[in-house]
Amino acid sequence: MITRRRLIGTATASAGLLITPNMIITHAYAAPIVWSIFGAIGKFAQNAGAAIAANLVTEWIKTRSSENQKLVNERNARVTEIPEFSSNEFSPVYETRNSSFYAAKSTVSSIDTIALFYDNTSCTSTLDGPCVLALQVAAEVLANKFNYTEDQICATLVPISANRDAAGDFENSYDNPIEIGTEEGSLSINYTNNENNNGKGNGTINITAIKHNGEEIFSEEISFEYNDQGSETEEPDED
Repeated sequence: MITRRRLIGTATASAGLLITPNMIITHAYAAPIVWSIFGAIGKFAQNAGAAIAANLVTEWIKTRSSENQKLVNERNARVTEIPEFSSNEFSPVYETRNSSFYAAKSTVSSIDTIALFYDNTSCTSTLDGPCVLALQVAAEVLANKFNYTEDQICATLVPISANRDAAGDFENSYDNPIEIGTEEGSLSINYTNNENNNGKGNGTINITAIKHNGEEIFSEEISFEYNDQGSETEEPDED
């Protein structure tokens, strides 16, 4: 079992601190934690050994079976029906040995997203920004602190099922954890928004990975501050 570590967001400079326009996160490891909507899903994909299948979702859809094309179009339509995601702007599509995934960009938020995961026949998971952040941080920790291979990270973290869609945002806490199935076992992700004031606040994400036999693989608590500046990202002020 991997020992629990605490990742704490702070506004003061310290070792391991990365300041982005939208989020401030400190962590106990050498590798930086990067947060941007498309950067997060891309970094997660990299650590999980995923390749870019297509730069545009529309191009990737053409490579799918007619039945699968219908499914993807229906899922994308459901996303773009949400006013915040009506621009129909998506990240590149990433593929592992058994999963394809990409993320949608919000028209009003610099940190919110919806990520869709597919296998060959179904949409296995629909996840939101807190889940994507949890997956990215967990992948960084497994890769850089515990020397997991890409294949191990893929088996441990890439969703192949979920108990429900997570299509929320950073302003609202989860009522119950999101339970996600993986090759290795399962993930439990919970999010609490501790404070929000006009797009500025802080939150806590807990992610736990468990093997099929019930053994805990790792458990992380991620604390961070956020400053949602809208869809147009600005550079942080220099002191």
